[in-house]
Formats: sequence, structure tokens, C-alpha cells
Amino acid sequence: MANQLQFKPEDRTRLVSALSNALDIAPKARSVEEALFFQIITLRDAPESALRELKELLEVVSSIPALDLFDYAHQCALGYWQQIDFLFLVGWLVSHGQQVGSDRAVADLSRYLEAETLDLTEVLAVDGFQIDSIIDLGEHQLVPWEGLYASDTKWRVTAHSLFSHAYPLVAVLRRHTIQRTHVRPWDSPPPSILLSMEPALDVLRCVTAVAGAGIRLLHYWFEPPDWAPWAVSPGSFGIDSTVHSPPVELKADLVPQIQLCVSQFGGRDDSTRVRLRIPLDRLNRSYLAGLNSVEKAIELGVALESLYAPAKLSEGIGFAVRTRAARFLGGPLDVRRKTANILKDVYDLRSRAVHAGRVDTAGGPKRWRDSNAVLEVLQEGQGVVARSLMKVIEEGEPAWEDFDIM
Repeated sequence: MANQLQFKPEDRTRLVSALSNALDIAPKARSVEEALFFQIITLRDAPESALRELKELLEVVSSIPALDLFDYAHQCALGYWQQIDFLFLVGWLVSHGQQVGSDRAVADLSRYLEAETLDLTEVLAVDGFQIDSIIDLGEHQLVPWEGLYASDTKWRVTAHSLFSHAYPLVAVLRRHTIQRTHVRPWDSPPPSILLSMEPALDVLRCVTAVAGAGIRLLHYWFEPPDWAPWAVSPGSFGIDSTVHSPPVELKADLVPQIQLCVSQFGGRDDSTRVRLRIPLDRLNRSYLAGLNSVEKAIELGVALESLYAPAKLSEGIGFAVRTRAARFLGGPLDVRRKTANILKDVYDLRSRAVHAGRVDTAGGPKRWRDSNAVLEVLQEGQGVVARSLMKVIEEGEPAWEDFDIM
């Protein structure tokens, strides 16, 4: 099989020559990407109108036996399948050749044919916080978007973001070594187990808890080595332009806390992580609510109940939550009372928001008519939720009933 996937000298010569001719007339992918895209579409749908040099390159590619594995196939990795064909390979050769030249592009294609494994980088692009340098978090890294290595995918995502409501600020990276797998229609498909995004999301949840950042997911993809013709299709998340919070600058003194939080959270058992993801995600949504006090109060209420009242209570849930939180977080009597009072106010705002769609309802405290006072209380509530979550992550989850007043 290995011999069948090696170029014959004459095939290499023909391919380099055809690619060189195509590079003379094809635009650079990163500067005029759409033009190249439509030229490839024309090559498929109206070959009589396609550029002669591209037609000749396609003819050479389709005539080389070593390249048959690209013909109507799927590249498979980590549960994701990407359909490829000779047109995909033509597009990759032109795009890559414009960056490195025809000889190097063909040499890289030959390297790919001989490779048994590939190192893919899982990339999750987000906004909500800013960093100045790479932060190592065990299996993951946080990388400033501007410091992320250049690739066609990064170029496309950046270009797309210029016309949207969301520009990436940070990328979460994790590296995987995979088998280079092409599946043809007559092949038996390999087992398909989709890679979970939860580990990457757990990193971001810890950033939310430690730094108070409201984080949005923007794009997700698997980046191949620059020498590999591996299909990339970045997935875009639905971005709600009505929710957003100013980016938080993640200062150096927070990095050790985030590293510790990520390590401790990863060390918890599966059931604990699953449970804690609910209040962590709701805390994140409360930050994304910005100045919308109704949404912020509702999200905080859900976070508090899911954390402090995992077992359904028939009555007095607000009292139980604030009592448990005050005793769990501890401190002198005045500190415990302050914690309880903050959560009493938060729960009052949450109830008004849920039942009336507003917090300044008739008959309520006059201070709830002051939007600044409301937001201040909710901000204090966010701090209580964050401290509670970090303590549970660090120490483990207690039996909450033990904190009830008997």
C-alpha cells in the first residue's frame, strides 16, 4: 500500500509543471479567496468555462494513481467527517502553492501520502476576555488571537468576523495525534465517536469563575499541519448580538488561580463536573446579560438553586440557599450576614424578574427603581456565586443539608 501512495518521478514532474502554470493565473487564497473558490466551482459545474490552467491541473491530479484516495472520499478524525475530492485537492495545491511554491507544495503532498498519522490542533475561538501571552493549562493552551499561527482557516474566520458582531480575542487549543484516514464508498467506516468539547469549555468555565468574564463561543475547527491537505470546515456558533459584555483583561496575577481551578476541576469525578457545569454556565450568562438586570437576575437565581439546592425543596428554597451559602462560605458573623443579605436581595430580584418581567414592580422596595443599585446587588451576587463555585471545585461538594438551620 505504501508503494502505491508514492509519486513516480514522471508524475511528480507533471504535477509540479501543471501547478506552476496554475499559480501564474490563480489568485492568492488569502488575498482573493472568493475568486479562487468560484474558479473551483466553475471547474466543477461549467468546465468549458474554467481557466485552462486549472483544467490541466485537474487532469494531471486525476491521472496520478497515488492520488486516487482523494476521489470521492471522506477524511475522518475524532468523530468528524469531511468530504473531499479531486477539486478539493486542486484548491489546496493552489492555495498552498501560493504560499510555498509549486515544488514545496508537491513535496508536502508526497509527505502526506507517506504519513500514517497527523497532529491536529483543536481550536475553539472565543471572545469575552483578553490575554497578552500564551497561558498553559495542562492539555490546553489559551492563545491571544493575534498570536495564533497563520493559516487559511484563521484568515477566513478573521475576515468573516469583520462583518459580524463577534471578533475572536482568544483561542483555546488542544493537540491530538490521529490516524490519517480516508474512507471511500466501498470501505467499512471506522468507529465514529465524536470528540467532546466539554474539556475546552471547562477551561472557559474556570476563566468565568476566576476572572468574571462573560464568554461567547464563536468558531470551532481542527487545524492540520500546514503541509497536510486535510479538509477544514470551521463550525460557527449562533451568536446572539443582544448579549455581550465588555472584554475582561486577564491580568498576570489571575493566571495561577485559573491554572489551579482548571487542574482541580479536571480532578473532580464526572458526576460532580456535570453538576457544576450548570451553575458555571449560568454565571457566564449572567455576565453576558450586561446591563439587562432582568436576565442577569434570572440567570443568577438558576445558578444559586442548581448549586445550593440540588435536591428539590418543597418550600423555603430562597431561605435555604442564602443560609447554606452564608455558612458554607463562612467568616465572622457580620460577613455571614452580609452574604445572606446579598442573596436575599438577589433572590427577591430573581422572583420579580421571573413573575413580572421586571424588577421595579409596584409595591417593591424603592431602591429597585434605581438601576445602578440593582446592578450593584447583582454584581455582588455574581461574586458570591463565583466564590461558592471555586470553593466547591477546590474542596469538593458537601452535604448541603448539613448547613441548614435546625
